[in-house]
Amino acid sequence: MDRIALLKGLAKGDANAQRWLYDHHAPMLYAVCLRYMPDEPVAQDCLQEAFITIFGNIGDLRDDKALEGWMKRVTINTCLMALRRRNITDISIDALQYDEPLTVDNDPVAAMSAKELLDMISQLPDGLREVFNLFAIEGYPHQEIASLLGITESNAKVRLNRARGILKGKLDKLGITAIHQ
Repeated sequence: MDRIALLKGLAKGDANAQRWLYDHHAPMLYAVCLRYMPDEPVAQDCLQEAFITIFGNIGDLRDDKALEGWMKRVTINTCLMALRRRNITDISIDALQYDEPLTVDNDPVAAMSAKELLDMISQLPDGLREVFNLFAIEGYPHQEIASLLGITESNAKVRLNRARGILKGKLDKLGITAIHQ
């Protein structure tokens, strides 16, 4: 379907355009939900909420080329709001003291499947998983992460280091080494 025709149909509330958008983008957006949410039923709820928001606000989209990025951002924000409603992102900074910088050697990690890596990330505690996903996977800077989660920038950095430390421990148990800098 042509993007401009799709956006016009979506803006008019055309059910066929909505079905096409859902069918073609739900798998990718569901994968985003799974990275943030603790289990599949909650991720499915977030996906549904994200599409409600997408369909309700599609008229605000001005650049047809930004559709996928915009939908991904809506989905991330939907997940973060769901977590905030559940008070999951509220973690005490005292419980997260881990200041050791870490870089993971890409060669051994590359040998793991994407599913194994995502499973490992999904096992991170909720307050840490969001920061790790936003920084390492989505590419958000610490300042924006702090703003999205309602925490300080230093708290975002501490949470990222803690998440990295947990992942490093899991990799070490699997015999995959990480390099400290």
